[in-house]
Amino acid sequence: MPGIKNEKTPNRIVRRITEFVIYSKIFLLATILPLLLKVLSLPSVMKILTPSKNRRHWRQWKVDIIVKGTDKILGIGFFIYHPTCLKKSLILYHFLRKEGMDVAIHFGVRKRNGTLDGHSWLTKKGKRVYDNLESVDDFFVTYSYPSDESFDKASILGANKN
Repeated sequence: MPGIKNEKTPNRIVRRITEFVIYSKIFLLATILPLLLKVLSLPSVMKILTPSKNRRHWRQWKVDIIVKGTDKILGIGFFIYHPTCLKKSLILYHFLRKEGMDVAIHFGVRKRNGTLDGHSWLTKKGKRVYDNLESVDDFFVTYSYPSDESFDKASILGANKN
């Protein structure tokens, strides 16, 4: 069963090199993601972003680098690098699954003050992770991936974080 791997955090040099490699990959994906979303359907993008092989166990120190790197790169706030929930959840989905964390991504809509609002978020074992919204209870889930997982709305919309 996939889970966290009890592994010592590597020395500072290895960690810095790993950060550089992961940040570079995040930057590259953040750069091409807008193009992918313009020319492909969401299911096609999800198939591309879903790694064919996952690690059996994830390493928490690498997950921390992935989350921090995604926030830093999207936090640049210039050109296409803005911290939208769509970009953040797609990037995290790809890299966390690649690292071995079994996350699912969900897309939802809600009507607020007469306008339609969208949001995307990740879940791990039915609990929301790495999401900034207080709650997604008022969102109607329109698409989840992987879609072959059975889920109930209550677990996806649960207010649990990390």
